[in-house]
Amino acid sequence: MAVKIGDRVTTGQRLGLLGNSGNTSAPHLHFHVMSGPSPLGSDGMPYVLERFSLLGAIDGALLDRALEGGALGTGTVEGTGEAPVMSEALPMNLDLVDFGAR
Repeated sequence: MAVKIGDRVTTGQRLGLLGNSGNTSAPHLHFHVMSGPSPLGSDGMPYVLERFSLLGAIDGALLDRALEGGALGTGTVEGTGEAPVMSEALPMNLDLVDFGAR
């Protein structure tokens, strides 16, 4: 892991690797931005991502079915056509993004 609990991070620093461990259906990254090193004794801090490409959105109903043991199959991702580059924003829930946007 590139970042340890209590580390301060800077723009461009690797936070970690995407993976599929534990009770998950797909590789993903969780992170929490907070005012101090204690998860319970710190405040969550607002943030935006400098830039990312919005590739599409996961179909929530199909994802729910997959989480219940079904297959994801086709149609899981609803594409946006051309992947728009978003600046100073946050992806929404179930958005599929590419952080390599230029």
